[in-house]
Amino acid sequence: MPVLRSNGRPIAVVPQSVKYGVVDAPSVSGAGGPKGRPGARAVAATGPRLLKAKVCLVGEAAVGKTSLIRRYVLDQFDDSYLATIAAKVTKKNVEILMPPEGTPVSMEMAIWDVMGQRRFRELLADAYFAGVSGILAVADVTRKQTLDALYEWIDRVDMVSSQAPVVIAVNKADLTEAAQLGESDVAPVARTLKGRYLMTSAKTGAGVDEAFQVLGLRIAEHALKAHGSTSSITPPILK
Repeated sequence: MPVLRSNGRPIAVVPQSVKYGVVDAPSVSGAGGPKGRPGARAVAATGPRLLKAKVCLVGEAAVGKTSLIRRYVLDQFDDSYLATIAAKVTKKNVEILMPPEGTPVSMEMAIWDVMGQRRFRELLADAYFAGVSGILAVADVTRKQTLDALYEWIDRVDMVSSQAPVVIAVNKADLTEAAQLGESDVAPVARTLKGRYLMTSAKTGAGVDEAFQVLGLRIAEHALKAHGSTSSITPPILK
């Protein structure tokens, strides 16, 4: 198990210098400016309108990363297994409700499904993890070693990009009789990584939406904290 930094993993703010981060809606010129319109100042951008987030799913082969994405994006499940080659990117637009008032923030997630075969791990290009906004680290409830392997996966991401918020998804929770992992096993790992964890099942859909929503909320909280107070955020203005 790779050694973590002595002070653990601080949760980093999403870097704004990369493609994925806070994007402001364009401001609108008021009356007297170029192409001015009466009342245009009332709808000028007052804060971030849209978050673009790069989310990487990492974990050992056959833990169900592709199935989780398929369930989340398409609400479908397929028992057949096909190994992911390199990485596959899927996009989904979601709405994140920011506490305490439940202010809605739109997020465009670029969800990266990264191959988990150990023999190919050294071939993973830096580009797969560069600019990552959040990590969904996936373990298989029927294989205890897949939880231990998450330390190495997350350490590899941290070597390429700034440390990002982590949510652990312990998948295949429907296979209760074959389970080798329980909350007592997962909770200490989540605390070490300063992350959250959920038990999920891509087959039944249990916990899947919640895992992505929790990760999206953590990404939004830290990105918007860097950009400004969430109290001023309003939904995107459609024109």
